[in-house]
Amino acid sequence: MALRKTFSTLSPITTSFLHDLQALTSLSKFYNSNPTATSTLATVVQEILTANRVLVTGIGKSGYVARRMAASLASVGVPSHFVHGTEWVHGDLGVACTGDIVVGFSHSGNTEELAVLPQFLKPRGIPLAVVIGDSDSTLGRLADHVVLAPATNELIEKVPSRSIVVQEAVVNAIVAQVIDRTNVTTDDFLVNHPGGSIGRSGV
Repeated sequence: MALRKTFSTLSPITTSFLHDLQALTSLSKFYNSNPTATSTLATVVQEILTANRVLVTGIGKSGYVARRMAASLASVGVPSHFVHGTEWVHGDLGVACTGDIVVGFSHSGNTEELAVLPQFLKPRGIPLAVVIGDSDSTLGRLADHVVLAPATNELIEKVPSRSIVVQEAVVNAIVAQVIDRTNVTTDDFLVNHPGGSIGRSGV
């Protein structure tokens, strides 16, 4: 209650920043106190490092996070591609090959377009890892690996906001582990990113 009163005296901008900070603090505490969650995340990183390719998927706002993960992994040398969640059953299942891993993003864990994936991926021997907010969900029960990214306090209780903040943090954690375990250097990164101000700064 006291915290709510403090928030009420702040501007909407500052209040939003503080809610984001709360979401990240809660996420950090969740992983610090949950060895199973941490182990699962490490397992997914290992699968990513040993896969032929990483196919990252989602729809809506979670889809944009998925697209960013694919781009970030590719930039540090991990072959990764984004597949829009609605396109799997319209031919893009042909993209998935033995040796790949699919990583899906869905805050609810019940996104219908992703919930059908296990029945198509399992016969091909392709593991599905999901980043979701609730393990008690369709994807939480069906996926091979469940990476939890719990979040509350969405804007007007509906607009994906804090959930996107924590999903992005999980992506950063995955990319950070990939960099650490593969000893990616700045020079390695610049080989894949020679353009823009980042590329120019490395010359």
